[in-house]
Amino acid sequence: MKKALTVCKLCLRLLLRKGSNKGLALLIVAIALFSFFSTKHNGVLVEELKVRVLYSFSITYTFLSIAIIALTCFTIRRQIDSRNIHQLCSLPLSRINIWLGQAMALFIIAFFLLLTLYISIGGQATFIKKIFHPKKSKSSIKVFNHL
Repeated sequence: MKKALTVCKLCLRLLLRKGSNKGLALLIVAIALFSFFSTKHNGVLVEELKVRVLYSFSITYTFLSIAIIALTCFTIRRQIDSRNIHQLCSLPLSRINIWLGQAMALFIIAFFLLLTLYISIGGQATFIKKIFHPKKSKSSIKVFNHL
């Protein structure tokens, strides 16, 4: 396991050196912001939040899944081109340790990008609750009278 963690650290260092993770995090926040604030519903806060969070999460999570797949492919291709895989294979490491270490590094990056998505949507939901002004309709008056 110690060998797999060493490979994970090396792969994380290579991933963080390129800076594509920061760009992906910013792009995730931008897509979440755009999809959250571009959707509208009937003007009731509870329903409005349900629809906005659902749409924002669905669209951004789909993008995140595709981006992680692309990041994985590009990372492995970059490691083959720079001969890092060849150096790792020449060391006394089993193949399972190499692939497990790389998978752990990519899972860590994916976890932090998903955490960025959750924090972004949670912040947007908190922001919309503070600035929300309901429409003057009978359904919104009923909901706010029960609160």
